[in-house]
Amino acid sequence: MDFSTLTGPVATVVAALAGLVAARRRENRLRSSIQANLSSIEKLRELKLDSEKLLVGKFEAALSIQIDSLLGMEEAHARGKQRNWPSLAAAFLLAAIVSTPMWLMWRPQVWYAWTLFVALGAFSIMLIMSGLMAWRKGPDEGKAVRSRKG
Repeated sequence: MDFSTLTGPVATVVAALAGLVAARRRENRLRSSIQANLSSIEKLRELKLDSEKLLVGKFEAALSIQIDSLLGMEEAHARGKQRNWPSLAAAFLLAAIVSTPMWLMWRPQVWYAWTLFVALGAFSIMLIMSGLMAWRKGPDEGKAVRSRKG
């Protein structure tokens, strides 16, 4: 096995993991910043300075923006992060099974082998695309919710 054949998949996995870690780090940084701002507001109120209202107002404005941002992250996580992993796994498994004969006839010599090669390749691509679409949609998004009026 050549080292260059592994670099693509390894780079993809590393990039995906880095994206997950970065998203989680941003959320944790925002949570700690909110906590620090709350403790700063408490300390300012204990000091009883002349400019206390002005400083507390600035901290409260920053805190409001941070809380809105964190709520947006939470809503996006609850709404959009539900993925249909079984559909994606089934699609990749079926695509691997269907594309196995393509590996056996790596260099088709006759017209019917080329036809089978192209048909299996197209079918494998359609399987993967349908799996990705089902994965992106989520488990319950496709179901229509009917409300009864009465």
